[in-house]
Amino acid sequence: MARRLRRRFRSSNALLPQMGELNYSARRVTRTLESKLGVRFEDRRERVGWYVLDNREEVRFKIPRLHESWGKGTIADIIRRSRLKKPEFRKLVGCPMTRTMYDDILRQRLQPS
Repeated sequence: MARRLRRRFRSSNALLPQMGELNYSARRVTRTLESKLGVRFEDRRERVGWYVLDNREEVRFKIPRLHESWGKGTIADIIRRSRLKKPEFRKLVGCPMTRTMYDDILRQRLQPS
């Protein structure tokens, strides 16, 4: 039994180096979306907020109740909803990206082809 638990623990830790680049705390991502992008979250079962671009609600963020850390799929879902790529999301949370830069990227991605 103890061996099985140790094996599971080792295998779950094997994912951490791959996630290291996007291993942000739930609080940091939520605060970035609120302060930098002005997203207002409604308290429900899951926190839901909209990003407003040109007086239209364009991007819907759905964030689970705060935990100490999120799984790989949760971060991937937030990145997908933000319509950013992983390096761009790193810049958003890490501070080099401003709201105007995000607006420009979003306008490009929302344009009809």
